[in-house]
Amino acid sequence: DPAVPLNLDSLTVSVNNLNWTPKFSKTETSASYAVSAADALVAGSLTIEASISDQAGTLASASGGWEVFPTLVGVTPNPAATGDQLTLTVLGLDPGPANNVAVFQLLSGPVEVPFTAVDRVNNQGLVTVPETAVDGPLPVRVNGKESREKPWLRILHEYTTCGYNMGETRAM
Repeated sequence: DPAVPLNLDSLTVSVNNLNWTPKFSKTETSASYAVSAADALVAGSLTIEASISDQAGTLASASGGWEVFPTLVGVTPNPAATGDQLTLTVLGLDPGPANNVAVFQLLSGPVEVPFTAVDRVNNQGLVTVPETAVDGPLPVRVNGKESREKPWLRILHEYTTCGYNMGETRAM
């Protein structure tokens, strides 16, 4: 009944089965919360469930699902040589390194390379450039969700002159 006021003290909100109720600001007639990067959501499927009662004790509830995508913020170093370890700064990393992959370009096509480590506090993951990598876009996938950002990764290659390795590494 819209005429019966809500009991805001009965509000419960969960995000992927975690209690987010304390994050909400309440007034006499409403409750709100704005999600930010500080919430460190993990990319993948997200379920939000909420329930509230009115002053008469009638319960109402709702739930919904959303997809969260990773945001690739930075790649260091770039350019990089094959075998180098890259530090990728990504919002939405999963704490399990194997659930995060970088998609490198090879002459034979793209290849997913799992992260070797994840630092969720600093939003960073480590991944090694494959030996046969070539220049190209470098998206990341977290729990199957691909970043919209695909920065161009330049690969440094050693080359020889007149059959002698000059020991220099140059971008090609």
